[in-house]
Parts: sequence; C-alpha cells; structure tokens
Amino acid sequence: GFNSDRKKLGSVGKPISTLLVKIINEHNETVEAGETGEVVLGGPCIMKGYYKNSEATQTVVKTDEDGIRWLHTGDLGYLDEDGYLFITGRRKHLIILPGGKNVNPELVELALSQAEYIEELIVVPGSQKSPAGIEQEAVKAVVRPAWDRIQADTNLSRRDLMNQPDELKNLVWQSINKCQTGSQELASFEKVPSRHLVEIEIKEFEKTSTGKIKRSSYVGAGQARR
Repeated sequence: GFNSDRKKLGSVGKPISTLLVKIINEHNETVEAGETGEVVLGGPCIMKGYYKNSEATQTVVKTDEDGIRWLHTGDLGYLDEDGYLFITGRRKHLIILPGGKNVNPELVELALSQAEYIEELIVVPGSQKSPAGIEQEAVKAVVRPAWDRIQADTNLSRRDLMNQPDELKNLVWQSINKCQTGSQELASFEKVPSRHLVEIEIKEFEKTSTGKIKRSSYVGAGQARR
C-alpha cells in the first residue's frame, strides 16, 4: 500500500514501510529517480501468486539473489527524488518503433488532447513504409473531432465536413501538428509523423465501465470504421 496522508499532485503516494518499490528498464536494471520504467513491488505484502497457475505466477513474480520476491506490475511510472510514485501508463500498450524506441501512448494522448480540433483521441500502433519500402510500426492517432469548434471556424456543417473527409482530416491533422510542434512534453519520435497516420472516428468511442476508451477495440482495427 501507499501512504495517502501527504500526496503530490498526480502521485499515488509514498510506499508504506513494508513495501519496496523500484523502477526497472527493459534490461531489468533499476533506473534513476525521474526516469520512467516498469513499476516493480517487493516485500512480504505482495501476492503469493495466481491460484493454481504457477506458470502465470512465474511470469510476474520473480525472486532476486537476496531472496526478495518482486511483483512485475506491468505499470509504467517513475519515482521522484522524494520517493513519490507516479503512474504513467501500461507496459503492454507501448508502441515499439524501429531502432527500439518505446512510445507511451497515454503520454502522447495527454499532450495531443490540447489540440483545438480534438474532442477525444486514442494513440495506437500504426504502420508506415520506410524509405526502403518496409512496413514499420509508427505512432497513429484515432480522433473524434471537436465538431462545434471546427464548424465555428469553417462555417461548414457537420454534414458538409463528413462529405469532405479529406478536408476534415487535413483540419484535424493541422491541429495535431500545431499542438505537437509546440509541445515540450513530446520527443520527436513520440509525435504523429504524418496525416496518413490520423484516423477520423465519426461515432462515439467505445468505453469501458469506468469511462475510459476501450483501447483493445482500436488497436489494429485499420480504417474500417471511418
């Protein structure tokens, strides 16, 4: 558990005295304060394992050379210099780019949600061809447009915009590109690289019971819903 009496904004708090927390990279190395990686929990209070499923247990609970059992949570996050834990996303959602760079889609979503013509969006793995013609994973944005703002600026009705999909996509792309160009939160490789990696979602996004966009419905779904 985590102490909740004194929290920093956005933090889940500091771990209690019986809980060990560390952040590791893809090489299972502990990273410095402020660096993002997988959140790993250790100590006597972590779960013993999955009921009657030792194979699944071995994938997430591992014992180190000192005999400490560590639970690999699958959460991404970082510890600040004061020991407060911040959760930034899920490891399984990472977009892996050529060269091994990892993109946390939830951080990109947070930055691009400020774009003027975006009502909601989700960032998922897309595909684009390299100069050699090889298909490679890329950052893709699936966007539900902010219809009212676009209509106010263009004097076009929603029907007009839907009948001009290329124009609508151009407007949304320009809004995204303006936002990410001015963003200090995104590295160059975390940005949506072109309008071809923007997909317009006309309908409401499918949501989970907690109101979050159902990510699994939009990963690898292509252009079928446009």
